[in-house]
Amino acid sequence: MENGKTILLVDDDADAREVNVLCLKSAGFRIVEAAHGDLALARLAEGIPDAIITDLRMPMMNGLELARRLRKNAAYLDIPVGLLTGSPPHHVDDIGLFDEILIKPSGFDDLLAMADRLTGHGTLHR
Repeated sequence: MENGKTILLVDDDADAREVNVLCLKSAGFRIVEAAHGDLALARLAEGIPDAIITDLRMPMMNGLELARRLRKNAAYLDIPVGLLTGSPPHHVDDIGLFDEILIKPSGFDDLLAMADRLTGHGTLHR
């Protein structure tokens, strides 16, 4: 059962990405995948998702640089961006690039709650 919401999931760890895709799909989300920030930007050219969930540490373009580019582009400004990471950014300006930050390890319920907030099914304080 789809809920009509699409999430762009960005993570270079294929195993973690696969598990998170299964979790999010089980809740009805449509998922578009990307292994790094450059690929995520290419996916955005194919269609705008309802939200983006990204890892922080990735090759080519990390999650922080991806968020910076999204926030500088008027076409992507309104896309909620969640960070799923084992090592959160420490600089206040960097933290402010994300609508939600979820620290790994985290459970599926936490991921689904973040996805719901990012896509408008829950409460997101922006």
